[in-house]
Amino acid sequence: MKSRIKTVIRRLLSLALALLLLPAALWSGARAETESTRWLYTFIPREALEGEGTAAVNELLDALQLRMTRQLQDEELIFSVEVLSEGNLALSLTAQEDADEVFALACSLTGDNVLLCGREQIPSFLLTLVQVLADLKILRGESLERVNELARKAGNMLKNLASVANQPAETGIDFTPYLRRLQEAATVYEEKVPDENDPSCPGAVKLYIYHLSEADLNSLVEMVLSKFCAVPVISEALSDGSLQIGNQVITDTYIRQLFASMHGESVLYHYEDAEGRMIRLYLQTPDISGLTTDPDFAKVTGVDITIRHEDNADGTHTSITDCSLPGLDKAVMSIRLDKGPGEPLTPLSMKNTHQVGEMNSVNMLELIHSMGLLIVRNAVNMVLVLPRCVFDMLIGKLF
Repeated sequence: MKSRIKTVIRRLLSLALALLLLPAALWSGARAETESTRWLYTFIPREALEGEGTAAVNELLDALQLRMTRQLQDEELIFSVEVLSEGNLALSLTAQEDADEVFALACSLTGDNVLLCGREQIPSFLLTLVQVLADLKILRGESLERVNELARKAGNMLKNLASVANQPAETGIDFTPYLRRLQEAATVYEEKVPDENDPSCPGAVKLYIYHLSEADLNSLVEMVLSKFCAVPVISEALSDGSLQIGNQVITDTYIRQLFASMHGESVLYHYEDAEGRMIRLYLQTPDISGLTTDPDFAKVTGVDITIRHEDNADGTHTSITDCSLPGLDKAVMSIRLDKGPGEPLTPLSMKNTHQVGEMNSVNMLELIHSMGLLIVRNAVNMVLVLPRCVFDMLIGKLF
């Protein structure tokens, strides 16, 4: 019985860590505002994906929202990341930094316990959490490598957020790191002024063109896949063969093999509007008709991401990011971002603090075990709020 309870704790901690690391893909390096500001991300599944696995993936995307709020008051930065399910709070992370660069973190799973570390210790702290999951045999092999890399990026994101007061991207996904890496790696990089009458991207005033080698393309694919595979329900569907596009079974392994089998140059077109905002990202890939037996999937010529920006009369901002497959003329998913004034954030209570900056995985595990019943109670509440597919996945892993 005790071993079963420990297994439950381990699985729930792994799920919570994945959900908390997910927002790392959404943040950018723009300057912050001093008032409380809120970013609300809504995920919308579309029609391109089919198969039995879409039920769980669509259920998760339909239910989940990410809400981020930040404020700078009296030289103290406070921000929160909240995972909402059907509008109800499932999981939250609140952080603040004082004038002495002491970083405080509080998670809804650990109640009123506050974890303290220096700004420079944030990345190592998250990596230690991942090492705890590795020591417990929850993460291993490729999964461990993926989450470890995501934790490293999330740690650097949190550190940079505190040091330069960055804020989330103005789009559903922050593409800046990808574009920076592509610009450095591209065999040929061009900047052009697009034809103002070009119907493929109305409103574009700048066009950046990246010519990618086969190695560059596969590196980009691996970066994107790592983000999706970090989310348990999506990772499960991508590994068990329950997703399809047309009659073609889609798995993470197949996606890697598909792009690895493409021969020839790929071209990435990056369009910006007059405000310097990305409005289209179109990846044109080599012909894949010889790499699949499905006649519909064989029509796919790449990946097309379009972003619609709306500056509303009340001062709020909305952007909708659509990801579609040209040639198939079907969308994979959409992300809606609503940016506006946020609710005031209350500074963390420092009544129950723990210095974790220099803890190793053994000490961290002891701290987690000391909160065992508290974490279990709050984690059960979290799972009850999350979509049913999360509960089913956990039961499938445990029994």
